[in-house]
Amino acid sequence: MDDLTKQMIKVTIRPGGRIEYEVGGVRGSGCETLTRFLDSLGTTTLVCRTSDWHDGDTKVKVSL
Repeated sequence: MDDLTKQMIKVTIRPGGRIEYEVGGVRGSGCETLTRFLDSLGTTTLVCRTSDWHDGDTKVKVSL
């Protein structure tokens, strides 16, 4: 992975408490690793995978 690659998670909290998030700069299943902590907050009701998910894997390191 290029050290200059920017990875981001955009989090939106909707009225009523529903959480939506979008991942950028991560390919393949790396986004699932990156967002695992958000999935622990409740039940996942919808997953929409972008073309980045299908482009192969990016290794990610998660630090909280």
